Amino acid sequence: MHTWRISFGVTLVLAALLAFYASARLDFLAPHSRLIVQDYWLPITLYTFLAAATFMVALAAVLRRLGLHDVGRKVDLVERSLRRGEGDPDLTRRLADQEQGEFVE
Repeated sequence: MHTWRISFGVTLVLAALLAFYASARLDFLAPHSRLIVQDYWLPITLYTFLAAATFMVALAAVLRRLGLHDVGRKVDLVERSLRRGEGDPDLTRRLADQEQGEFVE
């Protein structure tokens, strides 16, 4: 799990939600949208990109600070050690059963 991938995905989802909310709340600007886009496309694009990048970097920093930046690597390491037979014998047996297609509850 890479923190930049997670923060990028969360940023995209929040940006889409914010865009839908803003389009609903700012519908009174619809008659002037062509003028706004023609005159202010560069500042709107620049500030939107900077706000999204700032949020993405801040979220990645929070995830790293909480220690979530290497969770995927740790889980993969534990799973590989269990498949080798190290660790909990019951969990190792269940993983072997799962590989053979036997799903016992």
